[in-house]
Amino acid sequence: MKKQKSTNFNGITLIALVVTIVVLLILAGVSISMLTGENGIIKQAVGAKDKTKIGEEKEQVSLAVNASRENGYGAIIKSKLEEEILNLTGGKATVTGDGPFIIKYNDSGRSYTVDTNGTITEAGGGNGPTEPPTLADLITSQNPVSGNTTITDDNGDTITIPDGFNVSTDSPTNVVEGIVVEDRVDNQYVWIPVFEKNASRDWGVDYSAVTTAKTAANSAFTDTDFSNIETALKTYTATYASSSYKDEWYGDKNYGQYGYYNGSEFIYYTNGNMTEADYNNLYHNMLVSVYKNGGFYIGRYEMGTGVATDTATAQNLTRTSMSEYTASSDTNTSTTVRTDAAPSIYGMPTPVSKANAVGYTWITQSQAQMLARKIGQENEYGTTTSSLMFGVQLEAVCVFIEKYDTNNTATTKSDWLTNNTYSKLWGNYNNSTFTMDRGYYNIYTSSSPYILPENWNDKTAKTSSNIWLCTTGASEQNSSLNIYDFAGNLYEFTLERYSDFKNRPCTTRGGSFINGGGGSAYLVGVSCTYNSSCFDSARPSLFL
Repeated sequence: MKKQKSTNFNGITLIALVVTIVVLLILAGVSISMLTGENGIIKQAVGAKDKTKIGEEKEQVSLAVNASRENGYGAIIKSKLEEEILNLTGGKATVTGDGPFIIKYNDSGRSYTVDTNGTITEAGGGNGPTEPPTLADLITSQNPVSGNTTITDDNGDTITIPDGFNVSTDSPTNVVEGIVVEDRVDNQYVWIPVFEKNASRDWGVDYSAVTTAKTAANSAFTDTDFSNIETALKTYTATYASSSYKDEWYGDKNYGQYGYYNGSEFIYYTNGNMTEADYNNLYHNMLVSVYKNGGFYIGRYEMGTGVATDTATAQNLTRTSMSEYTASSDTNTSTTVRTDAAPSIYGMPTPVSKANAVGYTWITQSQAQMLARKIGQENEYGTTTSSLMFGVQLEAVCVFIEKYDTNNTATTKSDWLTNNTYSKLWGNYNNSTFTMDRGYYNIYTSSSPYILPENWNDKTAKTSSNIWLCTTGASEQNSSLNIYDFAGNLYEFTLERYSDFKNRPCTTRGGSFINGGGGSAYLVGVSCTYNSSCFDSARPSLFL
């Protein structure tokens, strides 16, 4: 019988050929999917390109907005905005609207909304995302925002992140837990929400008497508006206020020797070295900012002269009454009154708001405000203002802590801040006990200058028999909603005046390591002289 030949194509069987073709088709399908699928290489490349372009567009919008403000900080002038956008984009974008403004890019089709406060949001169009990033996104990416960026958390509460700031990696994502942001040199600030009255917060601020819209330019607000906002905020913070401490410029000519003549008027050694007009302008801008943005920032830590990495570094950073800094012309004592020169911070280091910093002591109230402003100037905060807190701001911090600190064990919740029994539980007072988690402590001595450079020691547990000044953020116990050392450690200057003693016009808040148990007298306020001491420091605040 004759054998049948197998079909063969150059040594490859028909079955093998079919299998090969099928495999090639599968591989081709996979390759095409990888290139063009939902998460394909081509789409990812297009997405990356879009994100880069969006970043460039937002940067151009931010630059144009900043350059178009009246006098560099006031309302946005539309004609100037149009001119800046034309120059920056080469005519590729247009401006419409009279506030809010819509800036549309002709080539990409994307548009951006700029409200009258300068906040920039993407309005859609093109291939880019239409929603702003979430707080979780910003924590993951660690990218600074471009332009003041308002974000809503999962609870519906909002926070406005300043231009150029990023959200810290250890920040929570809910406003009521104390969101932390950082500047370009890692100074940290905590958002203090000032909640409006509503169905769920009947204790909130009632702005019903304020008739000017939040979208209006700052220049549109009148003296009546300022007064109504102030009244609303003071009602909100009344529990922590005192009639003796006032957010007003100090100017009693009977005590005019405490100051200097600037060539046109007398400037007193208080009020942060500001004229009455400058003081009132700063106060009004703060009020409007809180009204518009629903809050402000304070330093996560007290002002520091620098970060100590060991006890030797801490010794070098310590400011004592024997240092050259007490030679400032802003220092007055009972026997020496300076009237011939303005306060100076010449040669003094820019403060930091960081953990493990040595407190910026031996400064006066005027110097404290000048140093607070220097933080923003040196670190390029743009239109965000850095300053000491006014009294109503500090009182708003107290309300925030009272309502949302989960460690608050007081039956009457305000006792957590004003009663000795409770405030010593979370503050560094002479009768407090706590474990230091980081940093260093300095032992108090009974004679001037009280804190000596050589007295710095490594962290340990503090008992109530010890009186120690600690570096910033030394104990987790002494924190509330991510704010460290708000109670105790160092007194903190505000921009308030003390109304009863004309020779003690300045105000400090929070108590110090030498005081016992905090309590109402310390958190509400203490009058102080024009002098500097090892007990007095400050905490910066930011408003937009």
